[in-house]
Parts: sequence; structure tokens; C-alpha cells
Amino acid sequence: MKHFKFSMAWLAMLALIFTSCSKEESDSVAGDQELVQITFGSLMNDFNSQNKQADPGECSDAAPSYVLIGITEGADPNSTNYVDDGDPDADDYLEVDLKWNASMNVWETEYTDLLALPAGPYQLQHFVVYDEGGNVLWVAPRTGGAYATNVDNPLPQLITLAAGTKPYINVDVLCYIPRSEEAYGYLFFDLNQVRIENNYCIFVDFCWDETGRDYPAEFSVEVWSDDFDGTPVALNNSGNTVTTGTWPSASVLCFALPEIAADELYYIRVTLEDYDGAYELDPEQDYIVDFTISQADIDAQLQMTPRYEHIRYNCQPPSDDPCVPGASNKPGDWNNDCVVDCRDTNTCPDDPTCPNGPVPGDTNGDCEVTCADDDSCEEPCDVPGDTNGDCVVTCADDNSCPEERCDTAYMFGDYILMDNYPGNNWGWGLLVDGQGVDIDDDYIVGAGEWLIPFYAGAGQNDTSKGWRAGDVRIKVVDGDITITIEPADENVTIGDTHFWFSDNDEQDMLWPANRAPGSFDMGNGSLTFTVEDIDASGPYAIIVHAGDTCYNYDNE
Repeated sequence: MKHFKFSMAWLAMLALIFTSCSKEESDSVAGDQELVQITFGSLMNDFNSQNKQADPGECSDAAPSYVLIGITEGADPNSTNYVDDGDPDADDYLEVDLKWNASMNVWETEYTDLLALPAGPYQLQHFVVYDEGGNVLWVAPRTGGAYATNVDNPLPQLITLAAGTKPYINVDVLCYIPRSEEAYGYLFFDLNQVRIENNYCIFVDFCWDETGRDYPAEFSVEVWSDDFDGTPVALNNSGNTVTTGTWPSASVLCFALPEIAADELYYIRVTLEDYDGAYELDPEQDYIVDFTISQADIDAQLQMTPRYEHIRYNCQPPSDDPCVPGASNKPGDWNNDCVVDCRDTNTCPDDPTCPNGPVPGDTNGDCEVTCADDDSCEEPCDVPGDTNGDCVVTCADDNSCPEERCDTAYMFGDYILMDNYPGNNWGWGLLVDGQGVDIDDDYIVGAGEWLIPFYAGAGQNDTSKGWRAGDVRIKVVDGDITITIEPADENVTIGDTHFWFSDNDEQDMLWPANRAPGSFDMGNGSLTFTVEDIDASGPYAIIVHAGDTCYNYDNE
């Protein structure tokens, strides 16, 4: 979660200031002296160059139109017994229009029976001001949020109504900064009024190499129920980007989805689009983020704060990001490098540094196997810029090829981690002993011995996106099983290793409780792991993982 450091120099505080009347008035509510009419008013502080917000956006100059007010009965600040507006289909908040009082130079609530309450104690729990377009302008911070210390009276605020009075209530509010709902002590949908049944919400940032800055992105979303093809079950365009003052800003996109069974998935594709006035996309490149979600992911998002999936495209993880390369769970991060970009969907422009990994037999680094690799070319060629005589111009000609490529790696198998654990991490597990699994004959090298491919960078379990970093040798001898990672050649180095092994008869104990490498952290980081006295009847569940598996181009 992103954290910002705020100061009063750029948090413009708005005070809703009124004095409380304690005397009886002749124009109190007619017909029922037990009801007390409340009025809320607002007075915006004058702005100048010293107290305007500097980042990430300026306070809106839009006029307030209405306020959503949440009031609970009784003095208990934790009460959930909200004053009802009489609409059984509505939420717990009272929607009250605002008017401009020119005499007092303030905004105040219109007269309404909704704010005529019996005498007694109440707690003001929720206070958010909107413009006529439903955009949040001002928010009264709640206790527990980071901004609570920026006001004198954060919510909940005790209101004691005495019969025969017409009180005006003081409420401190702050300018609203999009996507910082948790800092105000609210959930995302509490402020943005998102009440879509079974909805999923997305927000995208784009980091532009040309400026080195990140921007809120314009994007479209397609959702399928059967892989990334066919007719989408949902199609949405954010249309959410605006420029407030000199700062680009955007809102969150939420869309409804039919509920699905626990073993089914939605396939989501987010496509970034140009944002005029902020950034420009390269027309030769596709800016796509693919990921999957389950019904459990949709349900879990309802409890998130803030309540949306935050995708940061082409952005390095912030310093407080818990993402670990090789064990990433970021949506769309198929290659587990903690960065969502074109490498995850294999949509980067052609790259002479072999985007799919080293090519066997390619000795000169041009990502192709030609006669130039073994000096068997019969006739010379004359290609400008071709300094090594392979008849093509690549990074090998000017020594600009990278020193190494590093990816996370998994042993190939038929137990798909993405299908059996929440999230989007790729990888495999393997059932050995033939129970419920047909082991490829090519992998059997002897009695009780298998040699299984070890793939690196194969995002979305697509081996065409990755490269074969070596093999995993599995041997069962005299009741002991030994698992050994064998690098393909001297150019490959294997980083931190993680093994999982189980021969437990209980099916729910056969695989780890979660798919993070730390949950199958056996073997002490070595290339070999041995388990003695295994259950010879099998089956054996095995996962082999390594982070920072690298191919060193300099060794070629």
C-alpha cells in the first residue's frame, strides 16, 4: 500500500463552522417540541499559494451540491444503529442538499425532516460532501485514519440534542485526495458510493520512461469466463481521467460480474490507453495486463482498504512494497519480477537480446541459429553495422547485450499452482509414482528415476515465454528420495531454492497450505534435497522452485 507524507502546507483544511444555539426559539419545529432540527453549515478557508495542495492534486473548485451524513443513535461511538431515511433499499446515510447562505457567507444544509430528530445523544459517524456530479469534494476524517490528527474533532463526534433548540454542528473537513480513502478512515466505497452487486474495482498507474514519473492511467477492461478469448462477459472503459489544475487525476473503475463457482475463474485483460496531457504511449507496443480472479478474490476485495486492485504498469515496486522477486502475487505479474509490463504478456517490441531467453546453438547472441554461429557460411555478406560477420545487426555487434537474464524457475509438472491457490503466480507441482498422473515416458530415465525439465521465466505456465534452465533429477533408492537441480550448462546459475515433498495419504496434506515459496522452504537453499524412509506406496507430491535463476551471456 502506498504511503504519503502530508503536511498542513498542502492539506487544505475546510472548517464547517457554526455556533450552537442554546436558547429556545419561536420558530422551532411546529407540532412536536420533542424533535430537534439540526443544521450543518460549511465555510471554506481562503486559498493562497502557501496553503494549496502541492501533490498529488489541488483541491477542487467545484461547488458542493449535497452531503452524505451518517448518524447513529445513543452515545456509544461504536454503535451501528443508524438513523433511517425511510428508504428500505438505501444505505445508512442521509443525503441532504446544500445551499449557499450569502448573508453568512457559508454553505449549509437545506431544511429537511431527515435532520429533525428526537432529543437525546447521537454520534456523527460519516460526513462526506459531493458536487452535483457525485464527485467527492470534502471529507470529515475518522479516528483511526492517518488524517485524524489534522483536525480538532475527528469522527465519530458526540451530538447531544436538547429539546427546543436548533443546533448548528461544527464539523472539520479536509479536501479529498483520490485513492487515499484509508487515510481518512473510510473504505473506498463509503466515499465513492459504489454499490454494484458482486463488483470488482481496478485502478492503474503508468510509469512513463520519458519523464521518469508515474501517472493515473486511462484504460479499458475486458473480462472473459473461458481464457482470454471469445465474447467478453464484461467490457468497460474507464473514461476516468481528468486534469485538476495542473495535475492529472483519475477515478477507480468498478464493474459487475455474475457470481461463479469456487473452481472457476474470470480472465481479465486491462489495456492502457493514451491520456492526452499526461503521457503518450508507443503506437508500436501493446500495453496489456492479463490476470485471473476467482469468486474468492472478488469477495476478498470487499474487505480491502482501499477497495480496488491497484496495478502499477512499468513501475518499480515502492520501498514499502512486500513483493519479493520470484514470489510475486501482483495481478498481471506473470514472470514474478514484481513489475507489470510488456514482458509479462510477451508483447514487447522485438528485442535482439532474446526476450524469450537464450537460443540453443546461438553462439553469437543474435537470437538466431545461422551459419554464422559455426562459421559454415559459404559467402560473405556486407551489412552496415554488422561487425561480427553474422550478416545481421544485433547487440552482439556493439557489445550491448545484457550480462545476464534472471527469472524465477519451477520444475515442470501437471499440478498447476494458479488453479489450486488464490492469486496469479505461475508454477507447477508434480505427482510422482503414477497415481492419477501420466508421467511422460521421455522423463523416465531408469527404474525409480526421472529427469524433469526446469523452466525459468515461463509466466502464466507458458513455456514458450520462458527458457529451460536445466532439469530436476528425482531418484528413489532403498526407500530414500533425492531431488537434484541440474543446471543446463555453465552459463546458468541457480539462486535460492525451495523444495516441497510429501507422501501423506491425506489429500489435503499432500500439497502445501499456500503457494508462496516460503511454505515449501526445504533443502536450505542447496541444489539437492533428500528425504529418508518415505512411504514406498506413494504418491509423492513435489514442488521445486528457485528464485534468481540466471543465464550469463558473458560466458558464451
